[in-house]
Amino acid sequence: MDGGAKQDEMTDNIKLEIKTRPRRSNTRQTNRAGSKTTSTSDATVSRSWDSTSGLGDDVVAHSDPAEPAISAVEWLPSPESGSVGSLSSTKVESQVAHASPLDPILTTFYLDHVFCYLYPLYQPSSRRGGRSWILELLMSSSAFQQIVLSYSTYYYDLVAPPSSHQNGRTQVDKLLQAESSFTSLSQSLQTLLSVGNLGEHSHCACRVLTSIVQHHRYEITTTNSNWKIHFNAALTLFIRLIDHYSNTVESLHHSSAAAGFNGILQDLNIPRQEAFVFSVGLMMFDDIVAAASSYQEPQLFQYHQHLLGGDDPALELEVIVGVKSCILTLLGQVASLNARKKKDQAAGNLDGLELAQRASTIMESLTANLEQSHASSSPTSNPQPEEREYLEELRRPYYSRSTAQDTRLVSQVWTHAIMVYLITVVSGWQPANAILRHHVDQIVQILQGQISLPLMRTMVWPLCVAGCLADPPQRRLLLGVLSTLQPMTLFPNVHKAVRIMKWAWQQGSNLQSDNQPVTNHMDLTACFQTQGESPLLV
Repeated sequence: MDGGAKQDEMTDNIKLEIKTRPRRSNTRQTNRAGSKTTSTSDATVSRSWDSTSGLGDDVVAHSDPAEPAISAVEWLPSPESGSVGSLSSTKVESQVAHASPLDPILTTFYLDHVFCYLYPLYQPSSRRGGRSWILELLMSSSAFQQIVLSYSTYYYDLVAPPSSHQNGRTQVDKLLQAESSFTSLSQSLQTLLSVGNLGEHSHCACRVLTSIVQHHRYEITTTNSNWKIHFNAALTLFIRLIDHYSNTVESLHHSSAAAGFNGILQDLNIPRQEAFVFSVGLMMFDDIVAAASSYQEPQLFQYHQHLLGGDDPALELEVIVGVKSCILTLLGQVASLNARKKKDQAAGNLDGLELAQRASTIMESLTANLEQSHASSSPTSNPQPEEREYLEELRRPYYSRSTAQDTRLVSQVWTHAIMVYLITVVSGWQPANAILRHHVDQIVQILQGQISLPLMRTMVWPLCVAGCLADPPQRRLLLGVLSTLQPMTLFPNVHKAVRIMKWAWQQGSNLQSDNQPVTNHMDLTACFQTQGESPLLV
C-alpha cells in the first residue's frame, strides 16, 4: 500500500489473476441476462445525459480491448428493455435488499472507528435515530455490506500490528472484496432501474444511492482514479429520482426541487431518511468541490437554490461536512463563474465588467457569512432544555467529538479559501495581492494551532488553495504541520495536496526567473490538475 514499484507490480499481477479466474454465477440474482460487470480497477466511464431527464448514455469500458464494453442499457437499463415493469415492488425489494450474515469483527470496527474517522463532523440527531441507518443498511443491503467490509478491511490492515497477519486477508482477498462490492452494487442498480418508475421504489432507490455514494467515497479513500464512475452513476440515479418527485408535485401547482426532495423523505422511514440526507449531502459537497477543481460548473448547480439556499435550507450540509450550505453554494457560484470565464475567453467575448460585478456580489455574501461566524463565536446563553441532546451530553465525556467551535473554525477556513479562489478567478495569479494575502494568513493562522490534526483531513481543498499561494515562511510552516499526518495511506488526499502545492511553488519560481508574467500562466485550476487527473480533494 506504500506505492512502491514492487507493490504496484504485485497488485497488477493479482488483478490479472483475478481477471483470468472463472466468474461464478449468482443464481439468487435475477435480471442478469446479457449483463456484465467490471472491476473498479479497470473501468472508466464517459457519460452524457439530457439534463431534463437526468439519464443518458453511460458507457463503462474495460481497459482490455478483447473484452466487450458494457452498454448503456446494461449499466443503466432503459424503460424500453424487456424487463421493465416485470418486477413487483416486493421482488425488487428482496433482490436489492438481500444481505449475508455480518462479520462481527469488521462490522464493529467500521461502526466504532472507520465511520467516525471518515466523517468527524457528521452530527446526526439522536432523536432521529442518529447513525441507526448504517446498521439498518448493513442488515438489509448486500451492496452496502460489501462496501463496509471493503472499508473495514482496508483500514484494519493499516492499523493492525504486523503479528496479526492482516486479519488473515491477503492482497488477493482485498481485491476480490472490492470487486465483489462493485459487482453487488451494479446488480442492485440494474435491478432497481429495470422497473422504470423509481417513485414506487423510493426505499430501494435510497438504499442503492447510499451504497453508490459510499463506494464512490471508498475509491477516493484508496486513491483510485475511478471515483467518477460511481459518482456519475449516483448523480444519474438522484436526478432521475428527484425529477420524478418534482414532476409529481408540479401537477399540484407548486413544483420545485425542494418539494420533490421533501416528497422523497416523506416516503421513507426515519433511518432511510437520514441515509438519504447524508448521501445527497455528500454528493452535493463532492460535486461542488470537484467543480472548484476544474473549469466546469457543478453538475447539480440547478438544484442549489432549491435545496441549499435560504435561511432554512432543505438540506443543511453543516451537520454532514461541517460547512454551512450557504457557504458551499457560494463556492459553487465561484466555480460556475470560473467556468463561464473560461468559456467566454475561448470564444473571445469575455465581459470583464460583468465578471467583476458578479464577483463583487459573491464577495459581499462571503464577507457577511464570515462576520456572522465571528460573531457567533462569542459566548452565548445555554440552550433551552428541550433543545439539548441529552444522549450526547452523556456520551461526550467518553468519546471525542467535534464541538461547535470546531465547526465554526472549519467554516471560516472554507470561507477564506473561497475568497482566495474568487480573487484568482477575477484578478489572476497575484500572490502579493493584499486582500488575498490577508485571507491566506487567516487560514494558516487557524491551521497552525486552532484546528486538531484529524480535522485537517476534512479541509484538504481550502488547505491546498492556501498552500499554493503561501509565502516561503508559511510554506515551511504548512509542510511541518502536514508532515505529521502519517502514514500516507491514512491521509492520501492531504499528501496529494502537498504535491500540488509544491508544483505551484516550483512553477511560480520558474516563471519569475524567466521574467514571465505569472498572472497569464497560472491559476488554481491548473494547479489542481497537475497530476494528470481531476482530483477530488475531500
